[in-house]
Amino acid sequence: QNHTLIKEAIDLVNPHGQIFVNDGLYTENILVDKSLKLTGLGTAVLNPEFAGDALMTITASDVNIDPLIFDGLGIVKHGIVSNNIGNHGLIVEGNTFRNFKKSAILLKATQGGNMLIRGNTIEGSMNQGIQTGTLQKGTYLTIDNNTFGSEADPLNYIGVDIGRLRNSSVYISGNDVYAKNRGISVTNTKSSTVEIDHNLVRSTLAAVNFHGIEGGSEVAIHDNDLVSSHGTGVQFNTGPVNPSNNISASTVSVYDNSNIEGNGGYGIDVFPGELSGDAVINITNNETIKGKFDGIYVYDANLGGVSVNIADNGTITDTPDGLVGSNGITGLQGDGVALYNISSSLVTGNYIHDVARDGVHVDNFGHTEVSHNLIENTGDDGIEVLNGGTVDIHENTLRNIGGTPVLPIAPAAKAEILSGDSWGADGIHIQNVGLPILMDSAPESSSGPSEIPFYPVLIQGNKVDTTTDDGIQVLYSGDAYIANNNLSNIGSLFVPSGASPAGAEEISDPYYYGDSWGADGIHVIAPDSSAPTVFSEIEPEETAIGTVNKTTIVNNTMNGVLDDGIETVGVNDLLIDSNTVNNVGDDGINILGFGGFSVDPPTSSGGDSEFLVLPGSSYNAVVTNNTVSNAGGDGIQSAGYDTLDVSDNN
Repeated sequence: QNHTLIKEAIDLVNPHGQIFVNDGLYTENILVDKSLKLTGLGTAVLNPEFAGDALMTITASDVNIDPLIFDGLGIVKHGIVSNNIGNHGLIVEGNTFRNFKKSAILLKATQGGNMLIRGNTIEGSMNQGIQTGTLQKGTYLTIDNNTFGSEADPLNYIGVDIGRLRNSSVYISGNDVYAKNRGISVTNTKSSTVEIDHNLVRSTLAAVNFHGIEGGSEVAIHDNDLVSSHGTGVQFNTGPVNPSNNISASTVSVYDNSNIEGNGGYGIDVFPGELSGDAVINITNNETIKGKFDGIYVYDANLGGVSVNIADNGTITDTPDGLVGSNGITGLQGDGVALYNISSSLVTGNYIHDVARDGVHVDNFGHTEVSHNLIENTGDDGIEVLNGGTVDIHENTLRNIGGTPVLPIAPAAKAEILSGDSWGADGIHIQNVGLPILMDSAPESSSGPSEIPFYPVLIQGNKVDTTTDDGIQVLYSGDAYIANNNLSNIGSLFVPSGASPAGAEEISDPYYYGDSWGADGIHVIAPDSSAPTVFSEIEPEETAIGTVNKTTIVNNTMNGVLDDGIETVGVNDLLIDSNTVNNVGDDGINILGFGGFSVDPPTSSGGDSEFLVLPGSSYNAVVTNNTVSNAGGDGIQSAGYDTLDVSDNN
């Protein structure tokens, strides 16, 4: 039968019947209250008869709408509103939506049912593309191959806005999303699955944003191209710290994405919130992650047992001329990877480059492993690990560490950007790690060599080439095993003439500016060294004094060091064995027991200074089988040891 109004046909059609809508303009607000298929033929345009909540309201199950043109004329809030609490079999496919005050499609609270939103074109003259209420009790929603706005005419607010999820599944795939605020937003996911894949998102603020993931939820974000022009690429737990913003007892995986950019914030940002109850964060195999600040930033408000795995982002190729990286992780005004209060973390196989501060920065942790990364062109340390239980740093390659700002830097910030923090820009910097008061959350075993005792600090097999300050620096930490590292051109990355940080004396042109101890190949200050006032704020006395330290430095190679090849201060039980030290500006090996600190630390390269020798526990050192050549000072210098064995050195 032929009808002039669609709603007349709906009144007469049998349940599960089909209505064909011919070319033309239909001015009516439509109620679909029975199961049916509504199919447009040619160009069928729906305009509102009156202003209201929806151009089409659906209250029935098993409804299929395709393909029609919904035009709200700027007077209707939504194109389609689905009020059916079941929403079984809802399909909205191949339609065009334009000129709505709020959203193209609103799916109100549901309790179960399958819904498919596919192949629709949603034009930019509205706030949201798709908006949902709470989806619960087994709701299964697929949103795929839709277009939300355009580059020239983005949506005013959010492309896909998912409300609370309870025991439900949402799949968002193959969409093109352009939005002035957030591209894809998911609010409070509990005991649910969310997969976001193969989308292209261009947004002003976060490209993908989550508020709260808990109760055994699974979140996967993969194979996307995500760019935020003024915010963060992928963001979790934005807003104040509260239970609705936590990640707990859930797994979040961000992998195989071609591009994640936060041009006004972070590449990936997990902050603030509480990552607790066995939460797992996996960030792996992404081609490019770039942030205006940090490339990847993860913060746990309460050190609640979270595990973080950051692996194989970017590409590292082994060539005859050495390792070559492409794409990878960049933090233009911050760190490449920054992890705070994380119980267990692994950072491995990543290409991290062109960062204003540290390549990898880990602070307050249980156990962390940093391995097999290529890190180059940093403003501060290649790897900095502070205030934690146990650390294993092995087989990384670090190049051009310190003194390399990536963006134009204001004069007030040049001191830190051009030369690192107050301890200089080291290849590897460890501080306050493995002390008894920090070991409560650390594992009982270590991945160190089986033939040696447990060491909370392991630094092995790394290559460090061209730094502003030390190759490896370990401060106020527990027992350390430093072995098989290759260090070259340490302290050779001079700050350019005319870029002197405020308050620093320019000694030469170019000049050295690291920490006050100079640029050593390996520099260790033990925790039972009595810290003078100048260091008191950095290392409180209660953590710095009274801890016996064992340090083993074996089979390392150093070639080209501005100051000492190896310098240790206050180590109780010291073994320096089978190291090769060549072309150093001062001593090949310089060891000081009894917690000695320089009364007047040097501010430039080379030379000795007077040391304040303080009484302490027993100090014993073995320096054997080392080769030292072309040293500007002594081959081996020692002071303040109760027993000292210096033998079989060349």
